[in-house]
Amino acid sequence: MGSQRPSKLAKYFPEFGWEPIILTAKLPGKPQDGMRIIETDYKDVLTYTKSLFGFDQTKGIQEQLNIQISKNASSLTLKSRTIKFAKDLIAFPDDQRGWYKYAMQSACELLDKEKVDVILSTSSPVTSHIIAKELKKKYQIPWVADLRDLWTQNHFYSRFSFMKYFERHLELKTFRFADSLVTVTPGFADELKSLHKNKRVYCITNGYDTHDFVESRATLTNKFTITYTGVFYNGKRDPSLLFEAISILINENKVDRKLIELRFYGPQED
Repeated sequence: MGSQRPSKLAKYFPEFGWEPIILTAKLPGKPQDGMRIIETDYKDVLTYTKSLFGFDQTKGIQEQLNIQISKNASSLTLKSRTIKFAKDLIAFPDDQRGWYKYAMQSACELLDKEKVDVILSTSSPVTSHIIAKELKKKYQIPWVADLRDLWTQNHFYSRFSFMKYFERHLELKTFRFADSLVTVTPGFADELKSLHKNKRVYCITNGYDTHDFVESRATLTNKFTITYTGVFYNGKRDPSLLFEAISILINENKVDRKLIELRFYGPQED
């Protein structure tokens, strides 16, 4: 889903006088027509590590060791905690760190030959920002870092708390070289400003491309409809407050229960 934002930015940049050059790991299908795309090799560090120790690369470690998998961090067993810590360490700062070497090589080959006016990196993965930081230092090209989600300020930060100290240091060290930071909500922008003082921070909200929905425009009904698409992150997002508010409105006869509908589209969650 995160790929929608950079791909749509690239699609519409030419209308504003910018010619995008996209640096990416090898794409699974045919690249979008009319875009200049540089595809690189890529190494999955977790899959590679599993192969070194003789594990099946297509299955999780816990599954292969018959260790019960829990999505609740507080209920992890010692073995599960050990595996999670090892995974976080190997994949620090994220699972895509294996792209760094290939991306740097291809980017430097391009920048040694051509003039580029600005670098735009987007996360996740945060590895893209680390690559951009090194390119900024080497070529002194203005750099804009786009955060679709926050980094260590992410409300769903999943590493052990003591690792957050080291990752926060990495975030500060990385964005020290950025000319501007961009994120997707005013709240996120305020959080970024509180951490990265003296940085220019802008909010550019997510949107949608009307050209993708030309043939699917539905007729509006008389019902007031709220639609939620996505996941609840295993209880970290809670819709019960919404239910409570609507229940109060119905009980106070301010809303007709027959004229309101809530729709949830996403995977089944406990």
